[in-house]
Amino acid sequence: MNSIRAKISENDKALHERRKNLDEINERIHHNEITVSEGKLKIQNLIDRINEEYQYKLEFKEFEDIDTFNFTEAEERLHSIKNKIRSLGPVNSLAFQEYEEEKKRLEFLTEQRNDLIESEKRTNSSN
Repeated sequence: MNSIRAKISENDKALHERRKNLDEINERIHHNEITVSEGKLKIQNLIDRINEEYQYKLEFKEFEDIDTFNFTEAEERLHSIKNKIRSLGPVNSLAFQEYEEEKKRLEFLTEQRNDLIESEKRTNSSN
């Protein structure tokens, strides 16, 4: 009878240990699911931001050279480019619009000037 109780006790301990391990595994799975969900949310937020700020729609693409691509070098190049852009300083977003307006004004004035010169020539040739 003692051996049966010892066996039951031993099985209970083993069952308790396995349930404890199962709980730990379930906790890790839950933690990983949360991490994956957070990652997906961050990716979606970045995609939305890129679409909003740059009017560019990102698409998923598989690359053949994914195993040999040097991500570290690409990241360093990206940081270098970003630093160069930052070093340019603030950009006047209205500058292009102002340029277009000034260009139209110059074209108008140039046309007016040419008309005046042509009129002057005709007036002088009539005399």
